[in-house]
Amino acid sequence: MNRMSRAHQQSRLLRLPAELLELVLRDVYDHEPLPVPLCRKLLSLHDRLLSRRHAKVKIDHPYTISAFCLSLALRPTIGELCQSFKVANPGRRLLGMIPPSDPWNVFSALPNLRTLELASLQLVSSFLAYLSYGGDPALPNLSALALIAYPEQADFPFALSVEGLNKLPTIESLRMTLPTFSVKLRRGQKFQLPAMTAFQCDVAGDLAGVSQLINASPALQSLQIIGRPPNEVLRNLIVAETNLHSICKLTLHGKKFSEAWQLPGELISLKQLTTLILGAQYTTSDTSLDVLRQLPLENLRICAGALMSFSSITDLISGPGKPASFKQVMVETVSARCDPIKINKADRAALETWLEEGYALPKWTDDFSRAGCQQMQQAAIREGVTLSGGAVRAAKIEDRINSRKRRVLRRLAEFDLADILQTET
Repeated sequence: MNRMSRAHQQSRLLRLPAELLELVLRDVYDHEPLPVPLCRKLLSLHDRLLSRRHAKVKIDHPYTISAFCLSLALRPTIGELCQSFKVANPGRRLLGMIPPSDPWNVFSALPNLRTLELASLQLVSSFLAYLSYGGDPALPNLSALALIAYPEQADFPFALSVEGLNKLPTIESLRMTLPTFSVKLRRGQKFQLPAMTAFQCDVAGDLAGVSQLINASPALQSLQIIGRPPNEVLRNLIVAETNLHSICKLTLHGKKFSEAWQLPGELISLKQLTTLILGAQYTTSDTSLDVLRQLPLENLRICAGALMSFSSITDLISGPGKPASFKQVMVETVSARCDPIKINKADRAALETWLEEGYALPKWTDDFSRAGCQQMQQAAIREGVTLSGGAVRAAKIEDRINSRKRRVLRRLAEFDLADILQTET
């Protein structure tokens, strides 16, 4: 009888009106979410109350996508709540054990997806095939997409066909790291991405697909070219009469240990370009400075790894023919770090750790000297240009490091003196 009574008490929660039951459980979950539902009948409500957890899904190992696929089959609510889905592939693994049907089942179970990132040739291929042969619209709310695949993941050269992207009219941001890709249209078929405003590409092979994709994006404003010498990619795109006239923000970023590169003269054809970001291995010259002076630039960023000297930046800011539209320059080619430490409260071990790991001095060179940095700042002040970035802060941080280092050494000397006095007594 007692056992039946307890069972009766446990079921009273389910007798509450649905609205009241949800209010009660919402209050519980706000304080301490339950790892599992109280019973099977509360599974759907449990998923809704944990919507934040289900809104972003990240799979760190592609093989677990099969397990996630099973979860979606058992609990479809998880897929409906998911807005961001990312499959990472550390180490660029070859994936030969994922059943071909699993990726399709996952994509079809995520109707409210807004952000998708896939890393591996098999998953990218499955997704593009799903777009081409699946339902229409495929993912009606998707706004950000990243497709990443590497040549070493295939036994033979390949070119992915991406015309299925045509079924994603809501895409605003697209990132593609692929050996190459193509757009193969059937007769009479149109290819257009009307909402896309930002495109990042790292494509080592033929650029015909890149050109087609850009031409299909009339609203494109931001273009990032990463990887192989970006000046070569940009030049080839312009020579191929790719429509870059709407680009107002351009990022050119080489690889860390690749050859140095300069701005192509063809860059001056981008009449709407107001923001330019120059990354690894960019090196300047008189020709490059002339190109920069002919652009309607308002914002310029020189990233870490770029080889543009402080004197070149000073000439650009204040020299003859400087861009009249210049407003901001960010320089990240030199940086420094000084970690905080409560010197008077720290013990000996903490002080010694700070001396070993608690700071990073700026690496001044002939092209990136402290005196050159000060001259660059003075020129910016005279010309009314806002100068920012790690290089601007480096000198102040260096002074802070030296001051803090002296105080730490003085405090350690006090510990040594206290030890000596204690030993003598």
